[in-house]
Amino acid sequence: MTNSTFLNAASPGPGSAVVITFGPDGKAEAKHVAANFSRMQFAQSGAVVGGQLNFTSQKAEDQTALSASSAQFNASGKPSTLQSAINDRRTGVPYRKLAIDLSGLSYSVANRIAAGEIKFSASNAENAAKVSDGAVSFASESLAALNLTHYVSDGSGTVGGYSGINFAKAQFLGDQIVGGHVEISIKSPNNLPTSNSKLHFTSVGLPTSMHTDVYSSNGADLKASTVTDFSAAVFDPRRHIWSGQVAATTSDPQGRVKAHAVVKYTNGAPVSAKNQTFGQAGQLLASIETDFAGAQFNNRNHVVNSSIAVRCFRPDGSLLSSATVTYDASGNPASRTTHMYKADGVTPLSTIVQDYSAAVFDHHRKVVSGQVKTTITPAGCYATTRTVRLYQGSHNYSAKTVTMLDAAGAPVQTTTTVHRPDGTLAQTVTHTSSTLATVTQYGIDGKTVIKTYTVDYGAASVSNGRVIGGSLAVQSVCGDQRPLATSRLAYLS
Repeated sequence: MTNSTFLNAASPGPGSAVVITFGPDGKAEAKHVAANFSRMQFAQSGAVVGGQLNFTSQKAEDQTALSASSAQFNASGKPSTLQSAINDRRTGVPYRKLAIDLSGLSYSVANRIAAGEIKFSASNAENAAKVSDGAVSFASESLAALNLTHYVSDGSGTVGGYSGINFAKAQFLGDQIVGGHVEISIKSPNNLPTSNSKLHFTSVGLPTSMHTDVYSSNGADLKASTVTDFSAAVFDPRRHIWSGQVAATTSDPQGRVKAHAVVKYTNGAPVSAKNQTFGQAGQLLASIETDFAGAQFNNRNHVVNSSIAVRCFRPDGSLLSSATVTYDASGNPASRTTHMYKADGVTPLSTIVQDYSAAVFDHHRKVVSGQVKTTITPAGCYATTRTVRLYQGSHNYSAKTVTMLDAAGAPVQTTTTVHRPDGTLAQTVTHTSSTLATVTQYGIDGKTVIKTYTVDYGAASVSNGRVIGGSLAVQSVCGDQRPLATSRLAYLS
């Protein structure tokens, strides 16, 4: 619902306008929009024949700037392009930039959008990295579909995945949803289904529940189903969750409950979350509590430039771990420090530090390329384990190097694993000393050992990790430990 006022009207067209939009209840003010017509072109009849319309929007309650936009009109009086700068709804700082092509639309006799599509691209306001692009399609004077291509976080233009919303089952009154549901599809970069959802709405267009089916990496096998309940959530006039809570229950394909989560909101942001996980027999496995007290959020309620505290409890209530997760300006994890405790919930067991600074994330904030370094230090300053996982365009890491360090930080043992694209283990290489390595190769299942090589570097000259002289002694055995060969490889100096 809107209320408009035209100001400074000069023949043949207006000079400016103020528009007030209202929330779902038709009473609370949602946004104030100010439009400037000074660069518009009008015919003597008052009809638009070209030019540019500039307009801004702000929150009704505190005048926080929400957006600034500029629309270009053609000689037929229809908008052709739109440039829009979207701000963070809490702070008013720049968040996204949109470039929108409106030339593919057709209109009804009442100048409503009747059919066609809007094409657009979105970029990060801070670094101009492309975030997504896509199209909104219309049919019979209503929304028909939204299709998006999402890009990874490094600005390379690499596709991170796809998503789509089908509005065919939604009920509309004009351009307002007044019931029914929309169908949401999420797909991987290779266009395989990741999840499908149905989001249901009330008669005033607020979400009531969502049912989501999640699929395994082959895009066909059902992995889990989640039902999200919005009935205890309170929404602000702009349809964002303002207070209350959202609950979600996840079940396996057999219908057994595997997890139950509740997120509580205050003043438009999450304040706490509790997630319980369950075993095959329905027994409680763990309870995870998240405290958002020190967090800052962006427009998607992702934590940015701040951290959260996470505690995990065993079924008996004892503390299993406590963690601090820090996020960067884009809402991706920067680091995670976890303290593990023994069964009494008090005695320190180890500290785990995960460094994501060299990782690249997709739009779900999952690592898809780069590397993640994990360091595990037992309590008492004994040997430390350092693990580096390498990702190459998949959520599954392609290689992993594990290095055991003594109390002084000197390497004791290093193991490097290589994985197939489907995540199965292909090979491990373990260096137990500076002169001895073991190479183990695995079958297609990633479990069956098919061949093992033992390589002795004792008689070799090595520089920068490469053999440059001397000789190597190699022994190979079959997966069932039958000796296959013994050889010596000599290098020219």
